[in-house]
Amino acid sequence: MTAEPDGPTLTDSAGRGGINAQDGFDYQTWDAIARIPGWLKQQHFDGVLFEGLEDFEARYFAPHAPHGHLLDRFQAKSGTLQKNDLRDVFDRFSAFATSNPGVARVQTLVTPALPPRLEWLGRDPDRVRRARPFYRPFPAVNGASDAKLRGDLVGAFSSPIGDFIADNVDIDLRPIANRGVAQAALVAALFNAFPDLDLTGRQTAAAFETLVRLIGASRGTMLTRADLFGALRDATSGAITDDQTLRLNVRSDGTHPESSAVEIDATAYTGADNTYPPSAQWRADLLDPLSATASWARGHGRSRVQLSGSYRISTAFVLGWAFRAASGFELAIPTRGGPWNTDDRPALST
Repeated sequence: MTAEPDGPTLTDSAGRGGINAQDGFDYQTWDAIARIPGWLKQQHFDGVLFEGLEDFEARYFAPHAPHGHLLDRFQAKSGTLQKNDLRDVFDRFSAFATSNPGVARVQTLVTPALPPRLEWLGRDPDRVRRARPFYRPFPAVNGASDAKLRGDLVGAFSSPIGDFIADNVDIDLRPIANRGVAQAALVAALFNAFPDLDLTGRQTAAAFETLVRLIGASRGTMLTRADLFGALRDATSGAITDDQTLRLNVRSDGTHPESSAVEIDATAYTGADNTYPPSAQWRADLLDPLSATASWARGHGRSRVQLSGSYRISTAFVLGWAFRAASGFELAIPTRGGPWNTDDRPALST
């Protein structure tokens, strides 16, 4: 008799839950379809898996993460869950995080509604999260709201689950009742992610039906970024395409993050305090993530890299080495006069 594994697996009863329980599959599919345009807008989105260890999981490249990638995990429940049902979901999320530290970026429960006494779960965490950037200069303001929310979660679900929910779980209320509502959600998501699109009703309907069929035929198999872009391209007669440019934001002490770009954290290498880390730290925290990013970009056919952010000349040398032309890359470097492309060379006759 084999020993039981520490964490969830693809072949235990929980891992087979998505296959065994078909009633909510349409709801899961419709919710995921509405998320696909937002995923595709993210430069570091690799793909999505349906009916793996969760209802569906999106995978992202993350150069500074312990495993080089992170997961966003979703459990979608079409009915109204009672408190014990919610606890079961949160316990399962917690078990995965305990067995697989550093793997999940966030775990999300998706459901149409919550019981009246727990409706605040779908309202308060999102309210606190959305306001947090505005109050960032005032740590005490954010701290008070965070502490109140954590206390409410612990009061409802006890510790340590309440603390785990505060740090690791999202609750997304999505009242998608039928195919028409689901298709409308996809249309809104497409125009939000790609504002310049000019699509007809026939094209958006074709995109929705194509994604429904693709997901239905691909349960348990990863749908890659290229698979999803290809399906949408064919359904919209080429209106939706991926330009294959990799946007890379280098974050320093004076750089604002770009949510859709792959981010390299170079804050320790700005020299703001006239000191620089030792060489071993450069290797582990900057050179290795850049090398991993270059390898990932090559594997996904991305040869043009559009840089943004701010960095010192020392970091610029490192960027130039990681994405050098000899390795097949061309850079679009920001300047005051606009981007300078390293392959914008004069003709031989010039």
